[in-house]
Amino acid sequence: MIAAALALHATEDSFVARRKLLADLVEALRGGASRVLVGAPGVGKTRLAAECLRELSDEAPVVCKIADVTDRDGFVARVAAVLGVWLAPTFDRAESEARVVRALGARGPGLIVLDNFEQLPAEVDALLDGWMRSSATCFLVTSRRHLGCAAEHVEVQPLETASAASGWSEAATLLRQRASELGKTRLEEEDRHAIEDLAKALDGLPLAIEMAAARLAVLTPAQLLGRLGERFAILDGGPRRLGAALEASLSLLDDAALDCLRACGVFRGGVRLEALEHVLGPGHDVLGALATLKGHSLLSVERAGAVNRYSLAHSVRDLVEARERDKASWSAARERHAAYWADAAAAELEDPRLLLELENLRFAFDWARREGPPELAGRLALALSSPALGLPYGEADRVVDAALGGASEGSLPEALEAQLRFRRGTVRRFLSSFDAATRDLDWAGDIARRIGDRSLEAEVLAGLGHALSGSADWEGSRAYLERALAVHPDPTFRPLVLAMIANTFSNEDAFDRAEPMLREAVAGADVQHDAYAGAFARLSLGILLVERGAFDEAFGCLVDSLSVFESSRSTRVMQARHLRAVALTHLARVKQETGDTAGALSDYHEAVSFAEEAGVRRAEAFALHGLASLLLELGELRAADDRIRAALPLMRENAKDAEGAIVALQGVLFALRGAHEDAERFFRRAQALLAAHKRPVFAAALSVLRGEQGEAAASHAEYADVRLARRLRASFSKRRTSPPLFVSEDGSFFRSPETGQPVSLARRKAVRGILRALIEARQTRPGVPVSVEALIAAGWPGEKVLPAAGAERVYAAIATLRRLGLRGLISQSADGYLVPADRAVIPHDPGA
Repeated sequence: MIAAALALHATEDSFVARRKLLADLVEALRGGASRVLVGAPGVGKTRLAAECLRELSDEAPVVCKIADVTDRDGFVARVAAVLGVWLAPTFDRAESEARVVRALGARGPGLIVLDNFEQLPAEVDALLDGWMRSSATCFLVTSRRHLGCAAEHVEVQPLETASAASGWSEAATLLRQRASELGKTRLEEEDRHAIEDLAKALDGLPLAIEMAAARLAVLTPAQLLGRLGERFAILDGGPRRLGAALEASLSLLDDAALDCLRACGVFRGGVRLEALEHVLGPGHDVLGALATLKGHSLLSVERAGAVNRYSLAHSVRDLVEARERDKASWSAARERHAAYWADAAAAELEDPRLLLELENLRFAFDWARREGPPELAGRLALALSSPALGLPYGEADRVVDAALGGASEGSLPEALEAQLRFRRGTVRRFLSSFDAATRDLDWAGDIARRIGDRSLEAEVLAGLGHALSGSADWEGSRAYLERALAVHPDPTFRPLVLAMIANTFSNEDAFDRAEPMLREAVAGADVQHDAYAGAFARLSLGILLVERGAFDEAFGCLVDSLSVFESSRSTRVMQARHLRAVALTHLARVKQETGDTAGALSDYHEAVSFAEEAGVRRAEAFALHGLASLLLELGELRAADDRIRAALPLMRENAKDAEGAIVALQGVLFALRGAHEDAERFFRRAQALLAAHKRPVFAAALSVLRGEQGEAAASHAEYADVRLARRLRASFSKRRTSPPLFVSEDGSFFRSPETGQPVSLARRKAVRGILRALIEARQTRPGVPVSVEALIAAGWPGEKVLPAAGAERVYAAIATLRRLGLRGLISQSADGYLVPADRAVIPHDPGA
């Protein structure tokens, strides 16, 4: 039995995955039922059949390899040979087949494996069907195509490439197992993402995975993944097994199926039937060709809503491209593909189904910008960068920039150029490239006025108003927005721009003027059934209500807006992504103010993640500011410091009027560490920054942090920022503890908490090493002493020291540190020495 299995699969490697499929096959074969294993080249049909033979230890199987047999007579002769049936050269076909039938009948129950049936003609299918019906023998057949016989066909699918939360995917498991068995390398958790991506790029095909495992002797998973653009040269080697297997399958196709396969090769991310018909052109039986490709396991079919989509495995697609890309017909197919998607995207921009075609649009644009006419590249760039498709702002900027950069002067229609410049100006505004955004928007506005496009002119004016947000010129921003409202001919434009105008007042803390405008904007958007404008207005109203301390109503507004940004009701996917970050930031503020600390932490972290993903630095700055404030409340000073440091440059570049607020948090951080004089320096700096802008609420909060009880603080007592300031003030007012230790990261310098004087250890190598070890332990393992042995290794690394002598050296070094100004800071326990966990330690650059 093992010999029969080895006749199919000659190595004793482990069998990975497909256990349920194997059990079902073995049960069917034991019951005398025949099965046909159908699947793509390299999917593991033969390996599965071999494993079935290992499981069927009480059977007497016969293995018949027929990959090199191409006709009926050759097939009969091969089966007769493995059955031990002698066929004389003088026998005609009928006599030869009759002898095989008699041998099958005499043999009784048993199992015959027929490996690689696909190249045989359809008449052999009928012959096999007759044998199955007339004998007690059951057959296990492997084939790349469906057979015309009554036996049940079992589709052998590629291994699963989607990893479960608790483990590796099937395909990645096989890759790791084979690499280990081959003695090439052991793939560990640190390579997990690259391994999973590699298994996915290999389509989950076991043959390709096993070839990849062999290459891991000289490449890391990430390196191999980066080289899969030439997968056949990288993987095959020797007899070029993967490429040869695929070529053999293609040789079985008729001309119509080959034409269809070539056309499918120019698609990415799936094939839409209408698009395929356009690329092929009239006069093709597209449905018949698709059925042929599906029957030969070269095409996958997946339902998407009410329609089917088709796709080729990466390996098949790459082979098709390698065979065709230097031919004129390939370039013509790419052009038809690009033209189809330029037209379809323009017509379907608000249709969510277009999201399925993102890869097709990218592939079409890539061809058009390099080889197509500038107008086609421009149209595709406009579609691809549309907010409806949700590209990250950075990618959208690169796409439009490539289209404009590749077009010579006058090669684009004016209306198209205006739209492209408006789009680039918009995304650059979100990316905080305000000067570049303004140049593009001004250019687009000039064209819009010249060609009489009032809608675009109004959009440009609104964009110019937003571009002033980086400099906090809210009065100038408001002027542009009011002009936009006057110019736009469509009344549906009003609710969105009205909310934008209201936000300019909110950003000056003029909430009494902003609130009625926002409520009007919400009502107007609801009347017009404009989900996006309504969500934007509710978000803006929710932020205002948070500031005013109306947390219950704010929560409702924020949740309602978030539900739109998270759903298909918003067709502005790109803006919706970063507005989710804004909504989550202020939901976190509500939870922070109402005692839901865990919920606030989760929302803040998610907001930071969304803002980073979208590339919107202003939103990221405010999310980090909120998170830092909560961490300060929780006493997580080091984590708060990290967020403050990350937020400060973002706030300085993108929200100048709020820079003082983040500097004030720096003051709180130092106050909580006991450095009250330094804290006051930060508070004074924050006051100077805020004085340049109309932010009375921030100013009131700052006065509370400084312990001042003025009219401003009293009049804004219920505002969220002031409430937070009171809590923070209370926390550091109670914590006037010992001054902190300022120390450099390498331990070469510290400022004595006792005298405030700087102390250099630059010439005291051993003492410096011991201090560094103590500080590192305080930061990473608070409250855990450092053993004397560890301090010996830190002070005299690599030196062989007797334990008693080493201990004496440590005692002397500790005494030196105490004498230099750390007398009350280093404690001793039975297990060693430590800097107490309640003593603040602040990294310090002596040159700063």
